[in-house]
Amino acid sequence: MAMKKIGLIDAQAIARSFEIAALTASPENNDHRAVFRALMPRLYVMRKNGFSYSHIAKVLRQSRLPLSLTAVRTYYCEFLAEMEDECVQYAETAESLAKAAPG
Repeated sequence: MAMKKIGLIDAQAIARSFEIAALTASPENNDHRAVFRALMPRLYVMRKNGFSYSHIAKVLRQSRLPLSLTAVRTYYCEFLAEMEDECVQYAETAESLAKAAPG
């Protein structure tokens, strides 16, 4: 059976998802909403970079976070309203780091 390939950006997003989940998840804080909230600054950057909600939902499913497209849109809008400053700050920092990186 042929292995299914994913794009580099998808692989990086999955790796980041697991990195964040490993650092922020705890037994009492591991429901889908809590994990999505912990990922929100990174999801904000993905949206800013042109990822659709559908693509984000696909990446999350590949990362074992099985959320529907509707849930992704709902959570994103809900958490953006309360976390916008944090998301913008994270995006600015990520952009600065990307510009400073050699390559």
